[in-house]
Amino acid sequence: MTTVKKRVLMTSHLHFYTDRALVDSLPSDLSDEMKSHYLIRRDDQRVSFSGMIMTGDGISIFLPRNSPIPQANSVTGYRYASLLMKGLKRYTRDKALNKIDSDGDGSIGGAKLAVIVDLLEDYCTYGIYTRRLREKVTNMGKPDWRQTIASQAALIGASGPIYLNVCGSRYRSFSNCEVAKIHAFVVRELDETYSWIITGSDISISDAAAIIPPPVQDNNLMIRALENELSLVYSDREIRLINLLIDYIRNTRGHNSSSEVIGLSHFHTMWERMVHSTLKSVVHVNNQLSIPTYRFKDETLHPAPTKGQRTDTVIHNESTNRYVVIDAKYYGAKDLSSAPGWSDIVKQFFYAKALKIFTEGAEVDNVFVFPGDGPLKSVHMQNRQSMETQDDKYPPIKCFYIQPMDLLEYYVSGRIYKDFSNRLMSIEGST
Repeated sequence: MTTVKKRVLMTSHLHFYTDRALVDSLPSDLSDEMKSHYLIRRDDQRVSFSGMIMTGDGISIFLPRNSPIPQANSVTGYRYASLLMKGLKRYTRDKALNKIDSDGDGSIGGAKLAVIVDLLEDYCTYGIYTRRLREKVTNMGKPDWRQTIASQAALIGASGPIYLNVCGSRYRSFSNCEVAKIHAFVVRELDETYSWIITGSDISISDAAAIIPPPVQDNNLMIRALENELSLVYSDREIRLINLLIDYIRNTRGHNSSSEVIGLSHFHTMWERMVHSTLKSVVHVNNQLSIPTYRFKDETLHPAPTKGQRTDTVIHNESTNRYVVIDAKYYGAKDLSSAPGWSDIVKQFFYAKALKIFTEGAEVDNVFVFPGDGPLKSVHMQNRQSMETQDDKYPPIKCFYIQPMDLLEYYVSGRIYKDFSNRLMSIEGST
């Protein structure tokens, strides 16, 4: 069990902002840093970034839009910062496993974040790397009867030979090998800067690693030692750990930079993924909906499945046979100017129509899901002359809001957000 103690982070100040913050509201040194990484361009009035920016002055955390901003270095602040980075790490993994179309997310540093978090989590779970050596012992450990019979004199008893000394063997673990020194050195280095991602606080995790002497601090020599060790180990954990250490030393350590940036320039794809991943009773209907087909002048029909309808998320309440078509919109949704536009609305109307054709007799509802809190309750079509809504022709699209940090908590833990799923399925109204 790794002991912990309080200590001051090397980057001891957490500063909080939100995605879509006004550029003019940022400290000038932070905005200059973001411009140097092309996160803010000449004519940008608002930031488009969620993640962390680390400089000599501390860590700037950009939470998803419409998130509450906690106080700097508060308990809540560390928890929010940790949730965001763990969420980004899971999203990076989800993209690789599920082949998510994420060309437009502007991901920065996702692979590096995964290596850093995996190394720290491995240390918290297993501790410092140890080398197991088998040694010969006498009258202890696992008996080696072949060696005993070959090397020891036996007394003849009534029931057979009796050996006063039994040869045996046992395994001992050592943490003074070069790989253990490299592991401890990397853990200490990461702990100084990134342990808050794991702990959600300013608590150190590297006390056990502090007593191990440093290795020869040459990247090439460290990699050579790790590669040599890789040929000697067999367990999945050891192989994975050594490969992580090689990856970190080769691709991250020693790449001097005045700052560190990890995050997404466009958070909307992760927002959609989080909503989709945390709802219950999700069904996949895209491959069953109608597709467009083109009739040519020779009267032949040519279907175009790649141009077909692709809903974000559909959930199904089997007890009521109700389907809910959900479009997770990473919009401000505070007023008309930040509400969904015509293309968003038309698409949802058509999805509901297509689903009703596919599921004849079922009820179909339409929903927008926005981050934070807001005033929108539903979207209707209205007759220009009578000013009456035309709900019989255009079923309303209900509007729901959800706090980004609440959603991140469910997403990071891999849990289903049952309360929110039930609200969507019952369509009792929005909050």
